Amino acid sequence: DGWDRSKISSATTQEPYKVLFYGDSIFSGYGLGDPQGSVVNVIKETFSKDNYVDRGVIYADLSHEGETTSNAVTRIKQAIAMKPDVIILALGTNDARNGTDPDIIYNNLDTILKDLARSGIYTLFVGMQANTANGYDYLSKFNSVYPKLAETYSVVFLPFLKEGVAGNRMLNQRDAIHPNADGAKVI
Repeated sequence: DGWDRSKISSATTQEPYKVLFYGDSIFSGYGLGDPQGSVVNVIKETFSKDNYVDRGVIYADLSHEGETTSNAVTRIKQAIAMKPDVIILALGTNDARNGTDPDIIYNNLDTILKDLARSGIYTLFVGMQANTANGYDYLSKFNSVYPKLAETYSVVFLPFLKEGVAGNRMLNQRDAIHPNADGAKVI
């Protein structure tokens, strides 16, 4: 069923919380030789090590390298069908790299958030930020998409996934886009 139950004690009497990661290569650990250093695995290990929730947490990761908001719209029903309690939605990096019109990104994310709201899934919405490669007008328009949608849907909002990591050569791989293992820990 896609859920990783490896960290759940057999003594757990209640159904564990289901957390679904839905993002792109920044989540999935692109370029890391050891997938244990990915953002998703760092989060999973932190929660299981610190035992935040007595009834346990299980995880599934539907993050894909190269994922765009357009692709994600077509796959959101798959995520909803898994019936997670929580979804961590982090999309848009590849859209920005491709220069996708921010209005299209807005509409795609709006569709996804609307579907998640209808399903009652608790959503952590993670913002992205563009750089100046596509110009300052693009940067301004792109960077405004996430806060507008977060306000519209009243979701928990993390304004920028790579806060404290973006632009820091010590925390990123050579491509300056994907975090290295140390960068994943900061995220």
